[in-house]
Amino acid sequence: MPRADRLHLETDDRLVAELRRQVTALAGDADPRVTPAEAAAWGDHTTASFGLEVFSGGHFYLTEHQEKLAALLRSRLTSRV
Repeated sequence: MPRADRLHLETDDRLVAELRRQVTALAGDADPRVTPAEAAAWGDHTTASFGLEVFSGGHFYLTEHQEKLAALLRSRLTSRV
């Protein structure tokens, strides 16, 4: 979970809630700021399905995987229609 999110969750109990929606967390396998294990912690905050997608790369992995990310978003969004 990103540091800013963690800080809010650790300091404000009102923000700790369970979502009733599908959550997909994204992470870079070499990101020094957010590890895949930290991103996976979002799974603890949903009562619906949870997915973790790990891409190769560091903190800016998304710029290297724009096509894969676009396909993932299309897939997730159209599966809800």
